[in-house]
Amino acid sequence: MAYQRILLLTYPEELLNAMKTLFLKLFQPFLTSFVSSLRTTSSTVTAVNATLFDFRNAFDGWDKVFDKLLAGFEEKAGKVCIIYDYYWPSKC
Repeated sequence: MAYQRILLLTYPEELLNAMKTLFLKLFQPFLTSFVSSLRTTSSTVTAVNATLFDFRNAFDGWDKVFDKLLAGFEEKAGKVCIIYDYYWPSKC
């Protein structure tokens, strides 16, 4: 039997905004060319269109970028929690 631990995240909205900004900044050229190719071809996506774009290689490295981003938010939240716990024990 496994129990899932409930985590109270204080930063989900900021994390999502930062992820969106970073993802678009890093992959905007790829995404733009992909969307353009869909508009110039037919209205349906075919297997041929999908093979022209190597999504695995295009998004390579995103995991490491996301992990660094998340670690930064977790570190920041941890510092806040330490201060919060000092003044209000057992609230973190």
